[in-house]
Amino acid sequence: MRYENAKNILPKELLKEVQKYAEGKILYIPSGEEKKEWGEITGYRKRLQKRNQMICNKYKNGITVTELSEEYYLSIDSIKKILYSKKRDECEYTPTVASALAYQNAGMIEEWIHTFLQFSCSNCIILEHLFREQGVFSTLIKLPLRLVRVESEETEVKKVEIDKKEIQSTYDNTPPLLILFEKKTFILLEQEEVFHRLRRLRTNAWPVVIWIKKGVDYELFQKQYGSILRTLGDSQV
Repeated sequence: MRYENAKNILPKELLKEVQKYAEGKILYIPSGEEKKEWGEITGYRKRLQKRNQMICNKYKNGITVTELSEEYYLSIDSIKKILYSKKRDECEYTPTVASALAYQNAGMIEEWIHTFLQFSCSNCIILEHLFREQGVFSTLIKLPLRLVRVESEETEVKKVEIDKKEIQSTYDNTPPLLILFEKKTFILLEQEEVFHRLRRLRTNAWPVVIWIKKGVDYELFQKQYGSILRTLGDSQV
């Protein structure tokens, strides 16, 4: 470290004030910027948090410590420290809108989506094949169900009498719908049973995650719906 004479840097009057408190001492003058924890500037800490969240999600869904160690190239002890740490700020994963919203508010909606695809989807192979293509997930948004196209048809909602014993769909017990936007159309990818139940219960709109291929489809989506469909937040729950 190179030292400099304070009289060559500080104004005379200011130097006199400093001498009252620290004459003859070697001082370190901080830059004045608010100290940031290591990793915050580069985003490394956030990436680490997301990785650890996925490790916890997979463990809770049956993936062993040894398998996690091999997948993430970490020692078994490191995996255990991540799993059993009491300091971890963890979002609880469940296949529900409420859980997805908590992840979204924590900036980890993609982690929720990937956990959902891996452990809560019946149509996972087809979806994984689709998602290998270049595209993006939307944030969690509320979409009118009348806009959604479904491959299988069910008796028209108006002609079906709602069973009074049927459980009401809430954010705490029902997942968001997975939707593909392609050629100006919203196509249901998963959970047809959930979709039809929502329609029977006369639900007008429901939270969804939309997969949009890059290119023409993405440009069309942004042009037609980019300013209309809003990200779901706490105030809209």
